[in-house]
Amino acid sequence: MKITKKQLKQIIKEELENIISSAGAPYVVKRVGADEYFVKFVNRGEGDYETVFGSYDQAWTTDDEDRAVYMADLVTQRTGFQTTVEPVASV
Repeated sequence: MKITKKQLKQIIKEELENIISSAGAPYVVKRVGADEYFVKFVNRGEGDYETVFGSYDQAWTTDDEDRAVYMADLVTQRTGFQTTVEPVASV
């Protein structure tokens, strides 16, 4: 049985999609109403933290949805900005 190049590409594409979907989608924390994503907290000393937002490419990610929700709540508490958790695939 011969497989064409097009068929092989389709098989590889389907296998990669299966692997990615079974691994769990990484999540990002996005600022509501802005095209900004949570990147990190920077310690400014004596318990003072600055929240850094940036582009999608810089965004902090996690495979654990509960951890992402926790971080989104923490970012909202520290900044007052509303945040949401989104799977990377939907961004």
